[in-house]
Amino acid sequence: MNNREDFAKEHRTVKWVSVTWGTPSKEVAKVLARTSDGFVEEGIYDRRNKTWHRPDGTRLDNITHWSLIPDSMPVKKVV
Repeated sequence: MNNREDFAKEHRTVKWVSVTWGTPSKEVAKVLARTSDGFVEEGIYDRRNKTWHRPDGTRLDNITHWSLIPDSMPVKKVV
């Protein structure tokens, strides 16, 4: 990579999506979740129970927004 690509990769703007607009799709592994207090941490949305939780399994409450992170989407094989 050159300096321009490195700079762009390190300075990407996080785009937040309100949970009132929707939740991540089934293919998304994990996202950044922002609570009503303003704290941000990695979270996973459980579509079956309609709850948010951390990767270690503890529950997250009062999630207001979520955002995709670079490793959110599973890697697709190119055939």
